[in-house]
Amino acid sequence: GHSLPAGSGPVDKVGVQSWQIPPDQTACSFYAGFNKLPLVHAVHFLQDLFRRDKSPRHIDQALFPVDLIPKHLQRYIYVPSEEDRRRKVIEPDRFKFLVYRMLRNALEAGDVFVQKSTEYRRFEDDLISDEKWKNRDGILTDLNLRLLSAPIEDMLAELEESIESLLQRVNQRIDDGENKHIKLKGKPEKRRWNLLYPPSDEQVNSPFFSQLPGIGKLSSYTRQNSTKRALWELES
Repeated sequence: GHSLPAGSGPVDKVGVQSWQIPPDQTACSFYAGFNKLPLVHAVHFLQDLFRRDKSPRHIDQALFPVDLIPKHLQRYIYVPSEEDRRRKVIEPDRFKFLVYRMLRNALEAGDVFVQKSTEYRRFEDDLISDEKWKNRDGILTDLNLRLLSAPIEDMLAELEESIESLLQRVNQRIDDGENKHIKLKGKPEKRRWNLLYPPSDEQVNSPFFSQLPGIGKLSSYTRQNSTKRALWELES
């Protein structure tokens, strides 16, 4: 599988480290659903720059895909311009950090996928293609699994027969009194049954405690009082 890059660059004033996508990962093909398209566009934007050996610092700010920047993070991504402190511009290293972080979260959440990846691929990538599935009968025959090849009517009939035999066995054990968890009442033609529940007066204490000698409450209080008094005298 593919792993995300580790930080390998200077740290700016707010502690954001400048990261660079390794050359082997600029060829990764990221794709996602509609809600993550801005993130994928930003990733492709950075990949294109790195392939051309260009730095985001030397790119026109108007080309940056800013749609992915959440409003609550804009104050961290935009900084005063060096030429005009009243004008806000994108800080490239922070923008890259934001893209990498959002990409990592989206990959771990399964919202963004990587083609030819063993860990971040789509579920659909493991399925048989539509072209191969046109030969469905041949594929099922090669698998040699009766569960997939037998008619559904036959499978349901066998399942019904199996369940019916189990129900008959359960009922027979109840009638014969073999099931000790069920109590039978009445004559055979009007027989009723109910489940047996454990008695409520079941002993909770372990048999170990029954071997210990009993002690009265008064003697217990007296012993505790004398112990406390002895401790007080030692402390004083």
